[in-house]
Amino acid sequence: MHSKKLVIVIFAVATLNLSTFCYYQGIESKLDSFFTTLNKQYHLNGCILIADKGEILYNNAFGYSDFNVKKKLTTYSMFELA
Repeated sequence: MHSKKLVIVIFAVATLNLSTFCYYQGIESKLDSFFTTLNKQYHLNGCILIADKGEILYNNAFGYSDFNVKKKLTTYSMFELA
């Protein structure tokens, strides 16, 4: 159930018209607050990159790459996708 909520939230964020959203001051802090809240509620463990027209608006990593040893994710962490 949690993964379904996460997919819906990420899809909603990804489909926002970010070019309009960028004009507001503090977009990075608003995005960081949003994703940090998701992470604290155990709804997000991963890396986020949001860009608009080639400009990176937000880039951060949340959670762990290895839960057993509590190794934190970084924006350079590698993922096996298939």
